[in-house]
Amino acid sequence: MSELTDELQYILNWLKSTNHDFFDCYNPGLTRQQIDEITKDLPFRLSEEVYELYQWRNGTADFGYNNGYLPLYFLFPEQLRADIICSFCSLQDSVYIYKSIG
Repeated sequence: MSELTDELQYILNWLKSTNHDFFDCYNPGLTRQQIDEITKDLPFRLSEEVYELYQWRNGTADFGYNNGYLPLYFLFPEQLRADIICSFCSLQDSVYIYKSIG
């Protein structure tokens, strides 16, 4: 594994040990071929780090409200108290958002 994947796995293990509700929100990763298919119409190539991220996990699932919060809108539980919320969208949602902006 690369350093990036090691660190992402560390985060996932931490979430599993401290907040099982959030651990269950992550979608399984995609294959490189799936990523290529989803992004084939984009006018740029993804970096290897983005491939690695989406091979690790494909964003968070939208299961609706989880303990009163939407899990889609944050990667870490601490962001519940943060001023800026960080999303970890699925690759499909990210491509959709990119195309809707343009």
